[in-house]
Amino acid sequence: MDGLERELKAKPPDGFSRLSDAQLRHLADAIEATRRAHAAELRAAGEKAWGHIPWLLRGPVRKIMG
Repeated sequence: MDGLERELKAKPPDGFSRLSDAQLRHLADAIEATRRAHAAELRAAGEKAWGHIPWLLRGPVRKIMG
């Protein structure tokens, strides 16, 4: 239950207490994998967006964007 609570960043609903340890672990792993995939897609989209900025402006834009 702790792993799931850590992934949700909140206390799971009461009904989750009926799940077995294996089911809770599987759910926590699925949430973690989904978050990692989402973060990777966001990074890829951000890098792809840089391709639309003219080369000479990329440095100043990076400074502004942080």
